[in-house]
Amino acid sequence: MVSVVIPSFNAGRWIAASLDSVLAQTRPPDEVIVVDDGSTDDTADVLARYGERVRVVRASHGGLAAARLVPRSCAASVAGRRLGVGDLFTGFPAYYQAALLARAALVAAGPFDPAYRIHPDHDHAFRLFARCRVLYLDRVVFTYRRHDDSITADHLGARRELAHTLERLRRDDPAAVAAIGPIRLEAALARHYARIGRTLMRRGDREAAREALDRAMRLRPLHPGHRWRRWLAGR
Repeated sequence: MVSVVIPSFNAGRWIAASLDSVLAQTRPPDEVIVVDDGSTDDTADVLARYGERVRVVRASHGGLAAARLVPRSCAASVAGRRLGVGDLFTGFPAYYQAALLARAALVAAGPFDPAYRIHPDHDHAFRLFARCRVLYLDRVVFTYRRHDDSITADHLGARRELAHTLERLRRDDPAAVAAIGPIRLEAALARHYARIGRTLMRRGDREAAREALDRAMRLRPLHPGHRWRRWLAGR
């Protein structure tokens, strides 16, 4: 049985295009579930037009996790082979928009963490890749829509969530740390904190910038760029 789950929040302008695409697949899904995450626009009216072809689950607004491009340089090297946490860390993203997951794999990886507002899939993918066999199909299978209301437009929030995911790996997943390499992991985490600090400096939030840059310095105390930005942030 193939189930398609589409999280939606105030997506009345686009949800029909997504549903029409799903329903027109050469192998139609056995069920299509739209989780309406407390929409206040015309999403409900649009969904009503699909009748029994779409099952609608309505909930109060809880975020993407509660509802719930591969670079060309990566594609050739990973197509058809099992992926691991090292691939994910190197920059291979997990696109759940086009993922076909066995229910047992979702159970093994655990639920999406609703604490992540923007990138719950990134955190979930590290758990999934560590526990299940994951293969990549080198083929374009979906189109990603970008718009001003997209939650991924919050670049600072997204980077904070990625840093939080890497901190969780350091704390809770020694196998993932071993696969990635502790030095590589700490260097990437320091870069995230440094970029968070740089963004906060530009916004005038010097206290929060100093906190982020201090974290970068603790991870990479001799890095000249981190030291320079921390000096600019002042005391």
